[in-house]
Amino acid sequence: AQPGPERPTEATPAQQGGGGAQALGLTTSPSPDPSFVRSEPVYPPGSLARGEQGVVAVSLTVGADGRVQAVRILRSSGYPALDDSARRAALNWRFRPALRNGEPVPGQVDTGIRFVLN
Repeated sequence: AQPGPERPTEATPAQQGGGGAQALGLTTSPSPDPSFVRSEPVYPPGSLARGEQGVVAVSLTVGADGRVQAVRILRSSGYPALDDSARRAALNWRFRPALRNGEPVPGQVDTGIRFVLN
């Protein structure tokens, strides 16, 4: 069973230099769920200055408490600063835990975080 799943959500654009970061394919409940928390990825200033863009594909290990316990980079953006920003943001995310027989259990979520310059 996977944590979360019902309605797609995406991060709001970052306010620094016209760059934005979007979480791709993440899901939350259809109504506001206080157990789902997502900190927005920060577009690193150096990456903005260098024009770096890309998608960081991540695999998140989510505990039975809904907290992200580990972040594994499945596919790098090609830029260490973007990958690190995605990892740091994802570590602060919280999910509704997966359920098995009505009980919370650990789960896995694969998603991507897109860094794009406007």
